[in-house]
Amino acid sequence: MPNKTKKTGSSSTTIADEVLSVLIKKLRSSVIGGTKDRKKCWRSELKPNGRGHVQVKHKGIKYLGHRIMVCAKIRPYTYVQYNKETKIEASHLCGNSACINPDHLYLEHALINQTRDCCRMFKAKKGYKCPHNPCCVGCEPI
Repeated sequence: MPNKTKKTGSSSTTIADEVLSVLIKKLRSSVIGGTKDRKKCWRSELKPNGRGHVQVKHKGIKYLGHRIMVCAKIRPYTYVQYNKETKIEASHLCGNSACINPDHLYLEHALINQTRDCCRMFKAKKGYKCPHNPCCVGCEPI
C-alpha cells in the first residue's frame, strides 16, 4: 500500500510515523489565521466533507482531519477508524465538527459522543453542569 499501513485490529490501523507526521503538518499549516490557541477551535482552509469534517489527502488516500489530530496525542500513533463493533469515534468536545484542535478532540464510544449534544444545547442555560469526562468545551463540570 502507498502509505504502508498495517492492520492492528478490527478498529484501527497504524500509519507509519512519517506519514502521520506529514498529515499532522499539513493540518497544522492549514489552520486559518495561523494562530493555534489551545483553548479555541482551529478551523482549516482544507475542504470539509458533507458532514463538515475537514479532509486531508496523502498519496491518493483521504483522511478525516479530526481523526488524524486526535492521533497526534496517541503513542504509538494509531489512526482510529470507525468500526461497527467497537463504535469508537473521535469526539469534538467543542461541538464544532470543523475543529481540528487536538485539545478539543477525544476518542470515545459513539453513544457517549452523542450525549454531548445535550451540552451543546444546554451549556448556556444557567446552572447547567456537564456530566462528561472530559468535560465539554465551554461547560462547567459537575
